[in-house]
Amino acid sequence: MGFRKWQYRAGAEERIQEIEETFGVSRFLAGILATRGLQDDQINDLLGETELESPFALKDMDKAVERINRAVEAGEKIAVYGDYDCDGITSTAVLCTYLSSIGAEVTHYIPERDDGGYGLNRPALDHLKGEGVQLLITVDNGITAVEEADYAAQLGMELIITDHHRVGDTLPQAVAVIDPQREDCPSRYKFLAGVGVAFKLVAAMEDGDYESTFSYFGDLVAIGTVGDVVPLTGENRTIVKRGLKQIEFSENIGLGAIFDKAKIAKTNVTSQYIAFGIVPRINAAGRFGMANKVFDLLMCEDEKQCKKMATELNQLNMQRQEIEQEIQQQIREELTANPRKLYNRVLVFAREGWPHGIIGIVSARVTETYGRPSVLLAIEEGGVARGSARSVDGFSIYEALDANRSLCEKMGGHSAAAGLTIKAENIPALEQGLNDYAREHCERMPEPTYQIDFTVNASDLTVQNVNSLAMLEPFGAQSPSPLFLIKNARLDAVVPLSGGKHIKLKLITETGIIQAIYFGVQRSCFYYQPGAVLNLLVALDISFFNGVQTVSVKVKDVRPVTFEQYKFFSAKRTFETIMRGEPVSPRLKASILPSRKEFAAIYTMLKNSKVFEGGPEQLYNVILRSGINFCKLSVILEVLAEKKLIEIAIDSSSIKVLPAPGKVDVFSSELLHRIEAM
Repeated sequence: MGFRKWQYRAGAEERIQEIEETFGVSRFLAGILATRGLQDDQINDLLGETELESPFALKDMDKAVERINRAVEAGEKIAVYGDYDCDGITSTAVLCTYLSSIGAEVTHYIPERDDGGYGLNRPALDHLKGEGVQLLITVDNGITAVEEADYAAQLGMELIITDHHRVGDTLPQAVAVIDPQREDCPSRYKFLAGVGVAFKLVAAMEDGDYESTFSYFGDLVAIGTVGDVVPLTGENRTIVKRGLKQIEFSENIGLGAIFDKAKIAKTNVTSQYIAFGIVPRINAAGRFGMANKVFDLLMCEDEKQCKKMATELNQLNMQRQEIEQEIQQQIREELTANPRKLYNRVLVFAREGWPHGIIGIVSARVTETYGRPSVLLAIEEGGVARGSARSVDGFSIYEALDANRSLCEKMGGHSAAAGLTIKAENIPALEQGLNDYAREHCERMPEPTYQIDFTVNASDLTVQNVNSLAMLEPFGAQSPSPLFLIKNARLDAVVPLSGGKHIKLKLITETGIIQAIYFGVQRSCFYYQPGAVLNLLVALDISFFNGVQTVSVKVKDVRPVTFEQYKFFSAKRTFETIMRGEPVSPRLKASILPSRKEFAAIYTMLKNSKVFEGGPEQLYNVILRSGINFCKLSVILEVLAEKKLIEIAIDSSSIKVLPAPGKVDVFSSELLHRIEAM
């Protein structure tokens, strides 16, 4: 992954003191809150709990409760219609469990990804009618199902919709349409997950009793909310905070089996454990068309059967990981064969045989790795492709796709993520159209960014300070785990750990010594030697050993103090512009074109190392004192690669010197001629 921008706006000293005095928190915590620009009411919500407003504040909730009670009393058959992701599955389990507990005759229907797909569909409605269903309740879907709602009415089934997605121009025909995004919905909080809406429906059925609803369903509601990556602010924050506490006391045997297989203890569970350990396992089943198996597991009361099903779920998750890696490798191979594609503003990849259920998460990995919006398309039989898109902050992939809507059969989503269906023959035009849109509407594509929360020194790294970070939990969307800046630290020692898989850094600062761990980085890939003065971006945590708490400092990124961020990213943008064949200012020629001496210096350095374990950006930090800017360095490397003198791994993992084919004239390079002709 390439360099990220470090973004930091220190909180004003007066504001830090004001927060300290008003809320009685440490300067350490006040500094984070001030940097994030939070106002007093937001800090109150963050440090305490937002009170959940009455579930009846949601439009049509009273109608839904009245109709469900009538169905239960009359013995009507009720179906809960869910979705195949974590939010949809937990929503279905919550509502089915509750309805069964009050004596309802209830069944469920979760359409699989490749059999019916997302939302209501006619074959499913026909099936449910054949099963004798009289009342249908959707969870996490239904708000745009206008035609399907009409069809349900034609079949004689009444419909209650509970959803949280964006509302279309027309509401579906239903007894009740509950969605906080409705313009006429008086509920103040608009960002509930689907399971949050289902949770409020259950609470409404219990006359607004949130306490008992949390005690029975808080575990599943917290997991579904984290899984849907909705903002962990306001009511969502309260739901997740209280739900996480409930997990320790959860009586859901199936959920316990998932935790066991994930090797996660049910005590002191955090949102990160849920996001990275539990949600992927639940979603894995949906990605392979087996969402109903997870539902069955969450409803199962036989411990032996639960263990067996959880093992199968674990195997599915491992299979998902293997397929992800295979697709990512195929993308690396495509970029190796066509490296200039990497300089596109939007990356588009398409292939036959890719599982549609997996490409969304791979698209997210591609965007994270290459710092570009990406679209991955699985080409299916009949010449139709289904795809997923992910973006970077500051660029709406939805708007980009919407500008090319005429090329798509279907599309939808939001600024950060989208889905689409397109004829395979239109994929090249879509790739061109997306990049044209990006060029016209976003002259400078946003760079991936690390948001820094506070500058710390050795004296700040106390157990008390780091334990106080728990007051900011749960962490998630719009409430990230804090990152800290350590400035002007002199590197004293680098020690390999775990057979060389990780390294430990000993850092000397003005206020003391800091020991930090850099996970996943080998000594040969860490280019700084003792004596180097560095700035480091770190996360802080507490480690327990023999009952003693110590502060754990985990390095996320590191740079020499001489690194000038603005100059680096400006030079990087210039090089990418050149590689796309777009014009740059002629006045830049002098700073772009390398001299023979500069070519010789870089090539000799690489030749001496034989294999440099890193990419152009890492090499730039090594040669920082040479005065060669990043654009010029990139030109040198590109010319050397063009002349078959070096090979640059597309994932920036290495630069390898190749056997020299004889005397080579680097100044006959096509790239240099193109720059000179600008």
